[in-house]
Amino acid sequence: MKHYTCRLLARRWLDAETFELTLSRPAHFGFAPGQRIDLHLGDSVRAYSLVSAPFEPQLTLCIARVAQGRVSPHLAEATLDSTLHFSGPFGYFLFRPSARPAIFVATGTGIAPFVCMVRAGFQKVTLLHGAADATRAHYGQWLAQRVAHYLACLSGPGVGEPPLPAYHGRVTDYIERHLCGQNYDFYICGRPDMVRDVVGIIDHRFPEARVRMEIFG
Repeated sequence: MKHYTCRLLARRWLDAETFELTLSRPAHFGFAPGQRIDLHLGDSVRAYSLVSAPFEPQLTLCIARVAQGRVSPHLAEATLDSTLHFSGPFGYFLFRPSARPAIFVATGTGIAPFVCMVRAGFQKVTLLHGAADATRAHYGQWLAQRVAHYLACLSGPGVGEPPLPAYHGRVTDYIERHLCGQNYDFYICGRPDMVRDVVGIIDHRFPEARVRMEIFG
Protein backbone atom coordinates (compact mmCIF):
# COMPACT_ATOMS: atom_id res chain seq x y z
CA MET A 1 0.00 0.00 0.00
CA LYS A 2 1.41 3.39 -1.02
CA HIS A 3 0.89 6.51 1.09
CA TYR A 4 0.87 10.05 -0.27
CA THR A 5 0.76 13.63 0.96
CA CYS A 6 -1.23 16.31 -0.86
CA ARG A 7 -2.57 19.84 -0.37
CA LEU A 8 -6.18 20.97 -0.24
CA LEU A 9 -6.51 23.35 -3.20
CA ALA A 10 -10.24 24.13 -3.40
CA ARG A 11 -13.67 23.31 -2.00
CA ARG A 12 -16.91 23.71 -3.94
CA TRP A 13 -20.30 23.09 -2.38
CA LEU A 14 -22.74 21.17 -4.58
CA ASP A 15 -25.60 21.48 -2.09
CA ALA A 16 -25.96 22.10 1.65
CA GLU A 17 -24.46 18.72 2.57
CA THR A 18 -22.34 17.70 -0.43
CA PHE A 19 -19.08 19.23 -1.54
CA GLU A 20 -16.26 18.71 -3.99
CA LEU A 21 -12.62 18.80 -2.89
CA THR A 22 -9.73 19.49 -5.23
CA LEU A 23 -6.37 18.12 -4.09
CA SER A 24 -2.88 18.47 -5.46
CA ARG A 25 -1.74 15.33 -7.25
CA PRO A 26 1.44 13.72 -5.91
CA ALA A 27 4.11 12.80 -8.41
CA HIS A 28 3.85 9.25 -9.72
CA PHE A 29 0.32 8.70 -8.38
CA GLY A 30 -1.76 6.86 -10.94
CA PHE A 31 -5.19 5.26 -10.93
CA ALA A 32 -7.83 3.74 -13.20
CA PRO A 33 -11.31 5.24 -13.74
CA GLY A 34 -13.63 4.00 -11.00
CA GLN A 35 -10.97 3.52 -8.34
CA ARG A 36 -10.91 5.21 -4.93
CA ILE A 37 -8.45 6.48 -2.34
CA ASP A 38 -8.45 6.28 1.46
CA LEU A 39 -8.12 9.63 3.23
CA HIS A 40 -6.40 9.39 6.62
CA LEU A 41 -7.26 11.73 9.48
CA GLY A 42 -5.55 10.63 12.67
CA ASP A 43 -6.80 7.12 13.40
CA SER A 44 -9.81 7.50 11.07
CA VAL A 45 -9.81 6.39 7.45
CA ARG A 46 -12.53 7.01 4.87
CA ALA A 47 -12.74 5.82 1.26
CA TYR A 48 -13.68 8.27 -1.52
CA SER A 49 -13.96 7.57 -5.24
CA LEU A 50 -12.12 9.89 -7.57
CA VAL A 51 -14.17 12.23 -9.75
CA SER A 52 -11.23 13.49 -11.78
CA ALA A 53 -9.94 11.54 -14.78
CA PRO A 54 -6.56 9.76 -14.65
CA PHE A 55 -4.97 12.24 -17.06
CA GLU A 56 -5.99 15.38 -15.12
CA PRO A 57 -3.33 17.26 -13.12
CA GLN A 58 -5.34 17.42 -9.87
CA LEU A 59 -7.45 14.99 -7.85
CA THR A 60 -11.13 15.66 -7.20
CA LEU A 61 -13.46 14.00 -4.69
CA CYS A 62 -17.22 14.27 -4.12
CA ILE A 63 -18.03 14.04 -0.40
CA ALA A 64 -21.22 13.97 1.65
CA ARG A 65 -20.87 15.69 5.01
CA VAL A 66 -21.98 13.32 7.78
CA ALA A 67 -22.96 15.37 10.83
CA GLN A 68 -21.48 12.96 13.38
CA GLY A 69 -18.70 11.73 11.12
CA ARG A 70 -15.03 11.75 12.05
CA VAL A 71 -13.67 12.76 8.65
CA SER A 72 -16.20 14.56 6.43
CA PRO A 73 -16.94 17.45 8.89
CA HIS A 74 -13.21 18.13 9.12
CA LEU A 75 -12.85 18.09 5.34
CA ALA A 76 -15.81 20.46 5.06
CA GLU A 77 -13.99 23.04 7.18
CA ALA A 78 -10.28 22.36 6.61
CA THR A 79 -8.21 25.39 5.66
CA LEU A 80 -7.23 25.68 2.02
CA ASP A 81 -3.59 24.74 1.40
CA SER A 82 -3.62 22.44 4.43
CA THR A 83 -1.93 19.05 4.18
CA LEU A 84 -3.87 15.81 3.78
CA HIS A 85 -2.71 12.21 3.66
CA PHE A 86 -4.10 9.35 1.61
CA SER A 87 -3.32 5.86 0.42
CA GLY A 88 -4.30 3.99 -2.71
CA PRO A 89 -5.56 3.56 -5.28
CA PHE A 90 -8.00 0.79 -4.40
CA GLY A 91 -10.91 -1.03 -5.97
CA TYR A 92 -12.03 -3.05 -8.96
CA PHE A 93 -15.11 -1.03 -9.95
CA LEU A 94 -13.76 -0.59 -13.46
CA PHE A 95 -15.54 -0.21 -16.79
CA ARG A 96 -15.03 -3.18 -19.09
CA PRO A 97 -16.33 -2.50 -22.62
CA SER A 98 -18.36 -5.28 -24.23
CA ALA A 99 -20.94 -5.84 -26.94
CA ARG A 100 -23.70 -5.51 -24.34
CA PRO A 101 -25.31 -2.12 -23.60
CA ALA A 102 -23.87 -0.62 -20.42
CA ILE A 103 -26.22 0.75 -17.76
CA PHE A 104 -24.76 2.97 -15.02
CA VAL A 105 -26.95 3.28 -11.91
CA ALA A 106 -26.06 5.83 -9.23
CA THR A 107 -27.52 7.60 -6.22
CA GLY A 108 -25.98 10.27 -3.98
CA THR A 109 -22.20 10.51 -4.07
CA GLY A 110 -22.25 7.17 -5.87
CA ILE A 111 -22.18 9.28 -9.02
CA ALA A 112 -18.47 9.99 -8.42
CA PRO A 113 -16.86 6.99 -10.15
CA PHE A 114 -19.19 7.40 -13.12
CA VAL A 115 -18.15 11.03 -13.58
CA CYS A 116 -14.56 9.81 -13.62
CA MET A 117 -15.37 7.14 -16.22
CA VAL A 118 -17.18 9.63 -18.44
CA ARG A 119 -14.31 12.10 -18.16
CA ALA A 120 -11.99 9.29 -19.17
CA GLY A 121 -14.00 8.78 -22.37
CA PHE A 122 -16.49 6.01 -21.55
CA GLN A 123 -19.57 7.79 -22.85
CA LYS A 124 -21.56 5.24 -24.89
CA VAL A 125 -23.66 4.31 -21.87
CA THR A 126 -27.06 4.82 -20.29
CA LEU A 127 -26.84 6.57 -16.92
CA LEU A 128 -29.74 6.35 -14.44
CA HIS A 129 -29.09 8.97 -11.76
CA GLY A 130 -31.23 8.78 -8.63
CA ALA A 131 -31.80 11.90 -6.52
CA ALA A 132 -34.51 13.51 -4.42
CA ASP A 133 -34.75 16.42 -6.86
CA ALA A 134 -32.84 18.00 -9.72
CA THR A 135 -30.74 20.18 -7.41
CA ARG A 136 -29.25 16.99 -5.93
CA ALA A 137 -28.55 15.31 -9.25
CA HIS A 138 -24.95 16.49 -9.05
CA TYR A 139 -23.08 16.76 -12.36
CA GLY A 140 -26.40 16.00 -14.10
CA GLN A 141 -26.31 18.73 -16.74
CA TRP A 142 -22.67 17.99 -17.51
CA LEU A 143 -23.35 14.25 -17.82
CA ALA A 144 -26.49 14.75 -19.92
CA GLN A 145 -24.38 16.51 -22.56
CA ARG A 146 -21.83 13.69 -22.76
CA VAL A 147 -23.29 10.22 -22.30
CA ALA A 148 -25.45 8.52 -24.93
CA HIS A 149 -28.51 8.45 -22.64
CA TYR A 150 -28.91 10.26 -19.30
CA LEU A 151 -31.97 10.18 -17.05
CA ALA A 152 -32.37 11.80 -13.64
CA CYS A 153 -34.69 9.59 -11.59
CA LEU A 154 -36.23 12.03 -9.12
CA SER A 155 -37.95 10.51 -6.09
CA GLY A 156 -38.99 13.72 -4.26
CA PRO A 157 -42.12 15.83 -4.88
CA GLY A 158 -40.21 18.50 -6.85
CA VAL A 159 -41.57 21.73 -8.31
CA GLY A 160 -41.92 22.23 -12.06
CA GLU A 161 -39.80 20.56 -14.71
CA PRO A 162 -36.07 20.11 -14.06
CA PRO A 163 -33.58 21.45 -16.64
CA LEU A 164 -32.40 17.94 -17.57
CA PRO A 165 -33.94 14.67 -18.82
CA ALA A 166 -35.97 13.30 -15.93
CA TYR A 167 -38.16 10.44 -14.77
CA HIS A 168 -40.34 10.99 -11.73
CA GLY A 169 -39.61 7.92 -9.66
CA ARG A 170 -36.72 5.94 -8.21
CA VAL A 171 -34.06 4.22 -10.27
CA THR A 172 -35.57 0.91 -9.13
CA ASP A 173 -38.96 1.94 -10.52
CA TYR A 174 -37.45 2.80 -13.89
CA ILE A 175 -35.46 -0.44 -14.19
CA GLU A 176 -38.45 -2.55 -13.18
CA ARG A 177 -41.03 -0.83 -15.37
CA HIS A 178 -39.21 0.61 -18.37
CA LEU A 179 -35.96 -1.23 -19.04
CA CYS A 180 -36.48 -4.26 -21.22
CA GLY A 181 -35.53 -6.20 -24.29
CA GLN A 182 -31.81 -6.84 -23.87
CA ASN A 183 -29.11 -8.25 -21.67
CA TYR A 184 -26.99 -5.57 -20.14
CA ASP A 185 -23.79 -4.84 -18.26
CA PHE A 186 -24.94 -3.09 -15.08
CA TYR A 187 -22.64 -0.88 -13.01
CA ILE A 188 -24.28 0.12 -9.71
CA CYS A 189 -22.95 2.54 -7.11
CA GLY A 190 -24.70 4.02 -4.08
CA ARG A 191 -26.17 3.17 -0.72
CA PRO A 192 -26.53 -0.50 0.33
CA ASP A 193 -30.34 -0.56 0.15
CA MET A 194 -30.39 0.83 -3.39
CA VAL A 195 -27.71 -1.60 -4.58
CA ARG A 196 -29.55 -4.52 -2.97
CA ASP A 197 -32.89 -3.56 -4.52
CA VAL A 198 -31.44 -3.02 -8.00
CA VAL A 199 -29.59 -6.34 -7.91
CA GLY A 200 -32.83 -8.07 -6.86
CA ILE A 201 -34.67 -6.61 -9.87
CA ILE A 202 -31.83 -7.55 -12.22
CA ASP A 203 -31.79 -11.13 -10.92
CA HIS A 204 -35.51 -11.37 -11.63
CA ARG A 205 -35.77 -9.54 -14.96
CA PHE A 206 -32.30 -9.88 -16.49
CA PRO A 207 -30.82 -13.15 -15.22
CA GLU A 208 -28.12 -13.17 -17.93
CA ALA A 209 -26.91 -9.67 -17.14
CA ARG A 210 -23.45 -8.95 -15.81
CA VAL A 211 -23.36 -6.86 -12.62
CA ARG A 212 -20.56 -4.84 -11.03
CA MET A 213 -21.26 -2.86 -7.88
CA GLU A 214 -19.71 -0.46 -5.38
CA ILE A 215 -21.44 0.35 -2.09
CA PHE A 216 -21.26 3.84 -0.56
CA GLY A 217 -22.32 4.67 2.97
